[in-house]
Amino acid sequence: MLSRENAVIGGCVLLAFPAAVAVDQYTGTPTWAWMAALFLVGVGLPQAVNGYLDRRSTDQG
Repeated sequence: MLSRENAVIGGCVLLAFPAAVAVDQYTGTPTWAWMAALFLVGVGLPQAVNGYLDRRSTDQG
């Protein structure tokens, strides 16, 4: 069974790779920027989304 948290994490990880490639290929940012995009989208975004969804479900229930 796929939990909501795992679905959010999986979706963000799948989104992180194209985001990192786009930052690397299509912007004039420094070489470390693609790693920052990979980290932010793959790690930071799912934590923020899951935290928001957890708070929202706690407030409603």
